[in-house]
Amino acid sequence: MNLYKILSRVGIKTHQIGIKIFVLAESDNDVYEWLASEPYINDDDQLTNAWKDGENYGEEFEIYDNNNNVIGIENFKEMIMRENGQMNDDYYGPIDEHHGIILYGWELIKENVTINCDELIDLGVIIKI
Repeated sequence: MNLYKILSRVGIKTHQIGIKIFVLAESDNDVYEWLASEPYINDDDQLTNAWKDGENYGEEFEIYDNNNNVIGIENFKEMIMRENGQMNDDYYGPIDEHHGIILYGWELIKENVTINCDELIDLGVIIKI
């Protein structure tokens, strides 16, 4: 299992990033699927997003290199996976920030966690997915 931190940022222009929760997961794909399911991390806090809607639209996105040349095409899920969430996505603009859109992402903290995390899971500090 790998240890990830789930991050949130309100609006696209702010640099105020917070840690929502830590999760144990086998892969980035598992983290994506968990976040896309819009899970509750406690009774009052649901991680809402429109990732499944984004997948269903079937839109394709161009991938650019550092010289702004198109080097490939990807679908919505591939784009979110490559960027580890929406926090670095340029798609969102000032209107989204005004409405307080919350963007989520994740960061790998440690691969192949070997310590026993049961107590942290019991305390709600870590969620195992």
